[in-house]
Amino acid sequence: MIEIQGKRKKIVLPSAWEDLSTRQFILTIVKLLELLGRQIKINEFRLALLLLYTGYKPGSDARIQRWQVLKFRLKLCCVSAKYFLLFLFGRFRFRAMLTLLGEWRRIHFPDLSAIAERREIINSNLVILSEQIKFPLREGRDGWEVNNCFNRNPIPWIRPRLRRYAGKQFDVGIIIRTNITAREFSDAFDIVKAFSESHSEECLNALCAILYPRYSLHSRNISSQHYKHFERVSYPVRYAVMIWFTGIVRYFTEHAIYRVLFSGTGEQNEKINLGMTETIMSLSLVGFGTTAEMERVSVVDYFDMQVKALKKMISDARGGGATLDDIAKATKLSYAVIEQLS
Repeated sequence: MIEIQGKRKKIVLPSAWEDLSTRQFILTIVKLLELLGRQIKINEFRLALLLLYTGYKPGSDARIQRWQVLKFRLKLCCVSAKYFLLFLFGRFRFRAMLTLLGEWRRIHFPDLSAIAERREIINSNLVILSEQIKFPLREGRDGWEVNNCFNRNPIPWIRPRLRRYAGKQFDVGIIIRTNITAREFSDAFDIVKAFSESHSEECLNALCAILYPRYSLHSRNISSQHYKHFERVSYPVRYAVMIWFTGIVRYFTEHAIYRVLFSGTGEQNEKINLGMTETIMSLSLVGFGTTAEMERVSVVDYFDMQVKALKKMISDARGGGATLDDIAKATKLSYAVIEQLS
């Protein structure tokens, strides 16, 4: 959280996705979709988030001016009644009373131009303050991109109808706590890749069916009509689930250990997509368990086994007299990665 000392109280702004409530997270995704669809600009996006997180509701200049004029007229009526009573009791002459009323009106009439100037100052301060909200976006190669770094599932459950479906766990900390299996990760990744090409809502429904399962068996969640339950879920919620899963993929591709598994090609998505089934088969052959067991193992354990298998393959190759060039050509790994795994 970011704390900024204001004139009257502290202003607290979120600095990460985990600082948001579920409602704030979904509304942030709504604004994020408007930004991606170029319906709003980035400064309007940040300003909308500032108003959402702080609960501040700026009034329009016209409404504020009308309210100030109304208060002035009410005060003028009270003062006029007071002076008129003094006139009746002989304290003032009629001309003096009118002079006093005119002077009072001139002094106390609201300065409408000053109200507009104060509004400009407030708007400028809001824009400056909104620039502190940086976590939803990050700078990428081609400009701004969505920040998909999550330490936990931002949407713990989804209720399409009467039944509530709990989401999968992927908590990032000192250790990774997850119940996502290797097969679920593989199928979910293929769906996300298909969505990036087709932008079909059916892909989002299928992804939610995997990450918010109804049955304990993954194959049953895939083959059943469970994905249809998510057709009634709002698009921003389903899109948020997709962003969360891309963050899981990003975690592995940028991890100090696991990233060596994806360093053989510049297209990381294709590498993961083509390598899952073949790796499960090869790991089953070298003694890490049957294919059925591998499909039930955690995705973290799955990648640990991949690293061990890669280390064993390189060790056996170097023991058999293979050179670094031979291993690099066979695995498409860099010399630095091969040395790291040796």
